[in-house]
Amino acid sequence: MNILQVCLSYGWGGLEMYVLELTKLLRKKGHNVNLLTAVNSSLNQKAEDFTPLCLKPRMKYLDLLGIWRIRDIIHDLKPEVIHLHCAGDLWLVVPAVDKSRQNTRLIFTDHMASVYPKKDLLHRLLYGKLKWAIVTTEEGRKKMLASCPIPPERIKTIYYGIDLDKFHPEIYDREKIRSELNLSPETVVIGIIGRIDPQKGQKEFLLATREVVKDFPGSNFLVIGPVEKGYEDYEKELRKIATDTLLNGKVIFTGFRGDIPEILSAIDIFVLASHCEAFGLVLVEAMAMGKAVIGTNAGGVPEIIEHNKNGLLVPPEDWRSLAEALRRLVSDQNLSLVLSQNARKTVEEKFSLDKHLYEIEKVYENNGQ
Repeated sequence: MNILQVCLSYGWGGLEMYVLELTKLLRKKGHNVNLLTAVNSSLNQKAEDFTPLCLKPRMKYLDLLGIWRIRDIIHDLKPEVIHLHCAGDLWLVVPAVDKSRQNTRLIFTDHMASVYPKKDLLHRLLYGKLKWAIVTTEEGRKKMLASCPIPPERIKTIYYGIDLDKFHPEIYDREKIRSELNLSPETVVIGIIGRIDPQKGQKEFLLATREVVKDFPGSNFLVIGPVEKGYEDYEKELRKIATDTLLNGKVIFTGFRGDIPEILSAIDIFVLASHCEAFGLVLVEAMAMGKAVIGTNAGGVPEIIEHNKNGLLVPPEDWRSLAEALRRLVSDQNLSLVLSQNARKTVEEKFSLDKHLYEIEKVYENNGQ
């Protein structure tokens, strides 16, 4: 199948990583896949296995030169499917498709579960051109129906998928990472992964850990992820909390790590403390690695964690409830074992990469059923 992926974002996070990985996987499956990126974007620079197409967006909405450039690309490539991943890109791609006069199916994945109202005339014209809209959770589906002019029969829920061979608890050397971080084999290690951003809940995580070490002084804690631009003061606040008498020397800030499966192998308990999360891919990765997990009861997380079966749910922004959940898991190894085993089974059944790609290909083939 001839496919054009479009992502003109300049950021580098889960969305952009997903687009790059999806492009690679579809190419491996034999599809002819091109990727349109913004000039000098991180996504463009990190595409090492192939050369993406480039565009220099000049304006968000009425970028006539950008529309014309995309029209030429569509005319040359003649893609059967164009898959968009950023809502703003619709303003360029939809007019370009109209101008190209190609019989192309437009598909848009809403990764962010946007709640901004988009039912005015212009958005009706844009979204009316979509063959399918993909959401990553049922919660995202509800938000799209409430905010976007798309009929329910053209919205498809497809959960993200995890490579179960890559995220497998038996193939990594747990003690190697622990040795690198000066963590002993017997210590309980609790970790949180995500960019340093107040919305990701690192502050609540650290406040909770202060309570945990009162009862379990042998515990250690990892804060994994880069500092989001503009949140340097927030990182300083986190580091100040980490120098608390109880926590001093027990919290490690690793910064960005590209070896997430290896890092997860060294962790005993994983925490997703986000105030709201559209999906929570790293949570599924931790579950695939057979970790006991705690997540906040917000956004799409309750579709992943079934409380007391494959993990624990706590209210968002409630560090006291998080501390209590952590104490439960640290004190009850049998509970942690059962939850971690069920977590892996959940990913195998609902969130495998093979299942995800199968569902994506069905949508591409104009058969979302």
